[in-house]
Amino acid sequence: MSVRIEQQEGRFVVEGEMTIYNASELKDQLMAHLIQRHDPIALDLSGVTEIDTAGLQLVLMARRLCAASARKFVLQDPSATVRETIMLCGLDQLILSEDAQS
Repeated sequence: MSVRIEQQEGRFVVEGEMTIYNASELKDQLMAHLIQRHDPIALDLSGVTEIDTAGLQLVLMARRLCAASARKFVLQDPSATVRETIMLCGLDQLILSEDAQS
């Protein structure tokens, strides 16, 4: 399965596998969306079926890009797979900051 990203109702929805096998494709898509916008970014990862460190790096890159331009970044509705990977990597603040805003 590949990965796709699309804009829906003011958020970016990622579906599929966020792995090293498609990280380059996803990075290009994500960067194109992020560069065009100047408002807060909500990244919906509810449809992510698999994520590895390459996918996690993309999430961190998006967060860093938003911070550099003083935009709010929200990780919205991460799938169980995404939550588990985030917790295993000790990046709980990605989830906790999202939960605090719910």
